[in-house]
Amino acid sequence: MFWGVNSSPLKYGLIDSIEHPGHNVTGVYQTTYYQENLEHLLKLVPGVKRVAVLSDDSPTGRSHVKMFQNTINNGALPIKLVESVVTNSFEQWKKDALRLLPLVDAFMISNHHTLKDEQDNPVSEDDVLSWYLKNMNKPEIVAPISFVKNGMLASINDSPYKQGYEAAKIANDILSNGKDPKNIPPYAPEHGGFIVNTWRAKQLGLENNVLKLESIINQKIDEHISFKP
Repeated sequence: MFWGVNSSPLKYGLIDSIEHPGHNVTGVYQTTYYQENLEHLLKLVPGVKRVAVLSDDSPTGRSHVKMFQNTINNGALPIKLVESVVTNSFEQWKKDALRLLPLVDAFMISNHHTLKDEQDNPVSEDDVLSWYLKNMNKPEIVAPISFVKNGMLASINDSPYKQGYEAAKIANDILSNGKDPKNIPPYAPEHGGFIVNTWRAKQLGLENNVLKLESIINQKIDEHISFKP
């Protein structure tokens, strides 16, 4: 059994096909909801037309960037992707973020777990977020919910509860009902709710926008990481 696999398990060679996974393995996987994220961003910040992506140069980061680009390129929303930054240099990441700041209306923040400083030392997620929240005054959507809990604006993403619950249901079918896992198609459960960080919204002057969207916001978070000196 697997659960929480990032993107389709076909991508990682875990299964033969979605319909017949084979190899005595199945489970649930994560997908991304960039279409939904962008739709909700437009409701929260009307008028967004230009976005940029900031990502580390990791397999997960590159995967998110590609999926986001595909979402923009399908043309369903009136949004232009100005640029995608993919690097493991924290200095370059910061320079590109500041360069793009006046050119876009919003950002999509992908992974930033593999950024390194000029001495090739890993930069902590808290240090990256601290710099970003102090220096960037444009709204952002993010993939991981943890980013919202640490101060970034908003996300629609996979629900950890639903991932675990659906995986347990499949496991029960295998162990209690004798189903063969190689014939159980893996799937991605329904996404979680729309989460907004009200501290960040206030920082960006979006308090009234949040109030107008009470009916579609599923969770509000009013916290952020401590800023670094």
